[in-house]
Amino acid sequence: MSAKIIFITGTDTGAGKTVLTALALCHLQFQGKRAAALKPFCSGTWEDTDLLRSLHQPPLLRSEVTRWFFKAPIAPRVAARREGLSISLHDALAEITRSAVGLDYLLVEGAGGLLTPLGDNFNLLNLIQELADEVLIAARNKLGVINHALLTIDQLQISGIRHWKLALMGDGLDQSSETNFEALAECLNGDSTRLYQISELDGFGIASAANYAKLSNWSMETLLMRKSRGSFLDKQKGL
Repeated sequence: MSAKIIFITGTDTGAGKTVLTALALCHLQFQGKRAAALKPFCSGTWEDTDLLRSLHQPPLLRSEVTRWFFKAPIAPRVAARREGLSISLHDALAEITRSAVGLDYLLVEGAGGLLTPLGDNFNLLNLIQELADEVLIAARNKLGVINHALLTIDQLQISGIRHWKLALMGDGLDQSSETNFEALAECLNGDSTRLYQISELDGFGIASAANYAKLSNWSMETLLMRKSRGSFLDKQKGL
């Protein structure tokens, strides 16, 4: 049986993609699934890659999580050209497909948002259209997120992607944090079944991610706690 490939994208850089990917990975590992997480394209710092690789048992090499790393903190395609590299859509698809062999789940974290240029004439949306079984969207829960979230959702739906979920990352970031969930649901014709909220993580790391994974027998469909059932952080405090 082939691996289920889940892409994690964001409404912007810094939306919480790596946190969401890490939580999903720890959850799947706790459930005994053969799972791995990739961040195929990474620019500027190894921080996200190092977190993801450290959560594998045993830890992976940087090169096993991130195939293409660029020193400049700019869009991967632009950074690649600076370094004299050419990356094709075929190259990226082959890397992800190869990494999925022998797994139950493969998590693929994008860089930036859906349309961030990754290589020669392709972006994350192109990869999603070819390989994704499901898409998780990380959206920073602050003023402006409604517009950013709806633009991302619209682009997925226009492109024929129907299996998506969106997580509002963080709380108390500004006054809108308390109203964004309901406002987004209203914009989606009252459908809140694919919207979730994840509280701000205090000192996120290996231990906290593992603790979050132990909270319940969640399937992938219930990995993200719906707002009406309480936040991850509230649940953790009750352990």
